[in-house]
Amino acid sequence: MYISQLAASASATSFWTDEGMSGSPNDTEQRYWPAATRFGFRFAFVYLILYNLPFPLNYVPGAYRVLSWYELVLHKAVPWVGAHVLRLNTPITNFSGASGDKRYDYVLMLCFLVTALAVSIAWSFADRKRTNYEVMYAWLRVYVRFALGAALVRYGSAKLFPSQFPRPAFFTLTEPFGQASPMGLLWTFMGASRPYTIFAGAAEFASGVLLFVPWTEGLGAILGAAVMSNVVALNFCYDVPAKLYSLHLLLMCLFVGWSAIMGVLSLLVLKRAQPTTDIPVFAQHSWNKGFLAIQAILGLILALTNLNNGYKQTTAAQNSMATLPFGGFWTVDELKVDGDTSNSPTSEVPRWTQFVLDSHYTVLLQGDGGLRQLYHWTTDVDNKILTLSRADNGADVVLEVDRSMPNQLILRGVWHGHRIEAYLHRTEMPKSLLLTRGFHWISEYPFSR
Repeated sequence: MYISQLAASASATSFWTDEGMSGSPNDTEQRYWPAATRFGFRFAFVYLILYNLPFPLNYVPGAYRVLSWYELVLHKAVPWVGAHVLRLNTPITNFSGASGDKRYDYVLMLCFLVTALAVSIAWSFADRKRTNYEVMYAWLRVYVRFALGAALVRYGSAKLFPSQFPRPAFFTLTEPFGQASPMGLLWTFMGASRPYTIFAGAAEFASGVLLFVPWTEGLGAILGAAVMSNVVALNFCYDVPAKLYSLHLLLMCLFVGWSAIMGVLSLLVLKRAQPTTDIPVFAQHSWNKGFLAIQAILGLILALTNLNNGYKQTTAAQNSMATLPFGGFWTVDELKVDGDTSNSPTSEVPRWTQFVLDSHYTVLLQGDGGLRQLYHWTTDVDNKILTLSRADNGADVVLEVDRSMPNQLILRGVWHGHRIEAYLHRTEMPKSLLLTRGFHWISEYPFSR
């Protein structure tokens, strides 16, 4: 395995010593890497940099022009490869970041793999006399450590503050259990338990912070590998469209922490301690000490920045939920369809008795006989117009909103050719056992309904 051979080469040296820097970059010419190890390093070097770009430019203020140019090149090249090289029947048009497992992402990964292979072959011919790449390997580890650590503290911060897994909305809690998607079930599971989400986020965040400092990178990589193994299993088993990305994060944890993992296994299995140290990136002892301080400072900045972003996102979401227009649980007192107040159904207009809006994106209409319909909603600046999208046949429904009376709501408009008028009043949101059951130290019998 190329990674293990690289790690073994690194583990044979010291980070720095006081006796003339015996592990300095100037001494690396005396060490010999096998040809397979050198080729594996070249491939890993190119691929890991390609995959992690545009990091760290995405953290540099004002670098958006470079990032936009980089994304534009990829958005042109990847569809071309899909259409003219792979001959895909479906054109690649989706560049959204909502899913990490799009056709675009798979073709992009293939482009990176082919590019890394081609560059590695050319590099091998051009640099065939070099005996090792220990200093470049040390620099690559620094780059991967920070790219990996930044990702882990970002996702950890999103769990420490409930931005990634918010509290389940009413339409989720009242959905038939068997109708939930695997990913929806996972999001409900995580969002229903705030302490567990914080625990998972703390583990991710701690592993990311440990990766920022060379002295603790081994511990951070081992903890990160354990955390990401669970994340990868969840993504694959619950069909979360982040399989490629989480798998790459796990592989990067193994890349950074391989020598530390082998050292731990050696201690546990063989009862023999094995040092896990690295080649320094500079020949001067003072430069390495300064670089260590720089890494610690940059790591601290990244950690605090992500914590601050997570806090701001959560606070903004909570404030917007508190001021959500028409938010709450509304009971329909009267529903007129073309002036008719009877409950005789029509094929175009649902006869709903509850109007529930506790989400920024979805409104739930419920009615007798099991009626349950979800719509995306938007409103105008003055909150006097409510637009329901994807209503029945896909056409939008535009409703005028009258809130002249407190805790009352009147909706008027045309629903697929029928004039409707609904009178509603606000009522208390029904309680959910999933959110009210709570924690119990003592349980005489399992409560597993």
